[in-house]
Amino acid sequence: MAHTMDSLTNDREKIYEEGNNGCLRIVLITLLVACCVGVAYVLLNRLSDEDDALLPAPVSTLPQPAQDDAQVIQLTPEQWTEHLQALNDYRSALNEHRTLVGELRSEVNTLSLEIQGLRQRVSALEKQLAASNTSSGNSSAPSKANNDGKTSSEGFRPDALILAGYEHDYLTAKARFSVRNNTQRKVSEFKIRITYYDMRGQMLDYKDITKKMLIEPGMARAVEVMGYAWEEKYVFHTSKNAHLGKKYKVSFDLLSYTLK
Repeated sequence: MAHTMDSLTNDREKIYEEGNNGCLRIVLITLLVACCVGVAYVLLNRLSDEDDALLPAPVSTLPQPAQDDAQVIQLTPEQWTEHLQALNDYRSALNEHRTLVGELRSEVNTLSLEIQGLRQRVSALEKQLAASNTSSGNSSAPSKANNDGKTSSEGFRPDALILAGYEHDYLTAKARFSVRNNTQRKVSEFKIRITYYDMRGQMLDYKDITKKMLIEPGMARAVEVMGYAWEEKYVFHTSKNAHLGKKYKVSFDLLSYTLK
């Protein structure tokens, strides 16, 4: 019996000893596996960093802002003042040129008045000469009124009325011109002929116009008539926008007038 108890005690001690040795082995194996995993993790991180360093940087497909190669010029207040003064000088010069152009246009209109007056005088003289050749000294020129308001056979003056300053803008129905009384008496009525020409001098059309209006001696009145073929885009050649349409010119002939 005593021998059996000793045998059981020895077996129990061996079991405890073997159990302790097994636990120690498990702990050692666990620590070894943890160390291996840690070393492997560190090596993998290093390899990943080296691969990222070797890979090229990604190319962006987004549009990059344009590089402005222009240099920014910094101006001092004195330089700004000089530039502004130069700009004002240019503006003044431009205004002077505009004034000069206006004066030249005015001179051209004045010369046009004189030329048209001369044309009227020449035309009237030609008519008087033709009439004197076919009659015995009786003038066939248009008659005019005397102080009593009756017609008389006094000579016809081709420069009695000066017609000039014709204006007709692009796509405008009305045309304007001025009539100046060049006599010492009042004009109450007149009849004129407007002849239209293209820029080559070829006649396009003509129109006879009779107007009843009172014009004091030495004074001028504005007259409105229909512009020549304005719906067909004809425009008087001296208009500002003449380049947009078909240009034309005019001439005036004084046919008759009545004095009061």
